Amino acid sequence: MVVRALRRLGVEKARVNERHDIVVDTPGSEKGCLKVSGSAYKLTRLRSLHHGTCLLNSKNLGNIGRFLRSPAKEFIKARGVDSVSSPITNVEVHNRDFERAVIDEFGEMYETVEPIIVTEKEEDIHEVTQGIAELTSRDWIYGQTPQFTFTYPSNNGNSGPSEGSTEHASSLQIEFTARNAVIQSATLHSSLSTGKDSHPIMEQAMASSLQEVQETSLKDAKLHDIEDWESVLSPALKTKSERSTSPNADGIEEFSFDRAWEKELRFVAKNLNQLFGLGK
Repeated sequence: MVVRALRRLGVEKARVNERHDIVVDTPGSEKGCLKVSGSAYKLTRLRSLHHGTCLLNSKNLGNIGRFLRSPAKEFIKARGVDSVSSPITNVEVHNRDFERAVIDEFGEMYETVEPIIVTEKEEDIHEVTQGIAELTSRDWIYGQTPQFTFTYPSNNGNSGPSEGSTEHASSLQIEFTARNAVIQSATLHSSLSTGKDSHPIMEQAMASSLQEVQETSLKDAKLHDIEDWESVLSPALKTKSERSTSPNADGIEEFSFDRAWEKELRFVAKNLNQLFGLGK
């Protein structure tokens, strides 16, 4: 239907590809065609829903790939269907012309009806007001995501986007599984050495503090409610405060370990903030 509308407007090389995207055949391009539209569908018992996009005259073609490319992609394994990147272009038609052509094609396929145009005055209808509130809520925007597992560092050893990550192999490993953006389970482990000789008390304190992060900071937490990963990981710093009152013959080595552990936690928190778009 949309392809016929585009052809009516002079975009004669528009077609639907095997992934049900609308593309325009373009000799000389990498794949021989450029994507101009994508769609999503949902069937319910009483309704058929179709959501579509079409690049008409966008001035942001060069930025769209960056907008859609998440820095956390290689850290996530999801149950959903992987998206496929495609080169894109504009169809160079005006908005009103495109809208009218699609409406006309719909009328020819089914029946000639005038579309219902939703404007701001419909916001006063109670059911519409409720729908807007739901669809703009953080719980709906983030809470409809499929289950996924986040692994840090990534499986190929990437520690994240912050400065120094390429040279720094993180000693703190974090893995959690989230469903509907709520963390269901989490595992934290550190390979940071406590010195040339093993210190059972220090290692036990570190393991205990990481366990506390798992059970109090991460379990059942909503990812979209986390504003700073440093505050999430802060209970792990108890290895420092709890031992500060206990004299130890190896105090110098403990102090060195404390500084390394605090530096590591801040490094990981900075990377997680960037991966989750928190801008810290």
